[in-house]
Amino acid sequence: MINRETSTSTCTITSTSTVVGARATWQDRRVNAAIILLLPWILATAAALAPAACPLGVRVSSALRDAGVGIAVQAVPGGDACSPRGRSAARLAGARTLLVQFQRMDPAAIARADPDVLIVDSSWDGSGARQLTRWDVRRLRWRANRAPRTVLAYLSLGEAEDYRYYWARSARGGSASFLDRPNPKWPGNVRVRFWDPAWHAVVYSGRDAWIDRILDAGFDGVFLDTVDAAETWQEEGRADAPARMADLITALARHARILAPGFLVVASNPFVLLGRPGILDVLSGILAEGYVLDGESLAPPKRLASALDPLRSATRAGLSVMLVEYPKSRAGLDRFSSLCSSEGFLCYAGREALDRVGVLVPRKPWREMVR
Repeated sequence: MINRETSTSTCTITSTSTVVGARATWQDRRVNAAIILLLPWILATAAALAPAACPLGVRVSSALRDAGVGIAVQAVPGGDACSPRGRSAARLAGARTLLVQFQRMDPAAIARADPDVLIVDSSWDGSGARQLTRWDVRRLRWRANRAPRTVLAYLSLGEAEDYRYYWARSARGGSASFLDRPNPKWPGNVRVRFWDPAWHAVVYSGRDAWIDRILDAGFDGVFLDTVDAAETWQEEGRADAPARMADLITALARHARILAPGFLVVASNPFVLLGRPGILDVLSGILAEGYVLDGESLAPPKRLASALDPLRSATRAGLSVMLVEYPKSRAGLDRFSSLCSSEGFLCYAGREALDRVGVLVPRKPWREMVR
């Protein structure tokens, strides 16, 4: 259920041979080691204090990578690494832990788990009456003595939900033209004709659109669910469904970035779209759910290799790749964690209801994500 033309510019790299080099003295090396240990705090603090710190952060990261420390500079889809979008993409790329929770959200429990990236519903109970406020989002983002947490809000593109604020008015209580048939697996969810302009008005182009509520609350970005509805429509004979979903995501992202240039856009299971022109340039990341585990084991080798190919391609394109699985045993969790570690993906192991904090799967620090 949660279910490019690439333009990359880099900031100038300055030499650090006087700091880290083959001819440094033993005492210099001790100082260098201390700098490396403190680097995460230095970069996080610099990023939090001022956008002007970005060129320095990129130069330091690049120089240390070239000196063999192993820190990567992430390619940025669609822009300058020092732009608002570049800085938010770098925060996402540098995250080590992910938590996804849509029901019974408890800010205290989230703070104890302390994920770097948090994906939540934009409402406490799904309704418009209990929409998260700017104060709520600030509370979720805040961390003592650390850079703020990245918080993404849920938005379903391929299905409407009868408990949402738009149901009575825009969906006309279930009789709107964009509604198709109910999802038998998820009561209250109805598949939509997502190419219908009336649905576009609900999600981004109309008055009181869903994405505008998310922007007003101060979220760092959006998590787009049910994107894979395009694949189902295509299989049922709607050949242009992937193109129409790609158009919708592009329009929504452009609308959001007019108001918030650094706004992140992460899509769930968007594999049928990844070959569409320009879509990789629009997305900040992708999330694959239920994608690599078969029961408590990894998928068979041939199927796993096929599944990993688009994820690796997305990583090479500069996107952050996230995986969510639901292992029920320690063996399943260990296999999932091992795969995430070897591939450098940002992963989370939870319960299918996503109604409590599960297991955060730390990504290895200093992993080079794109090179």
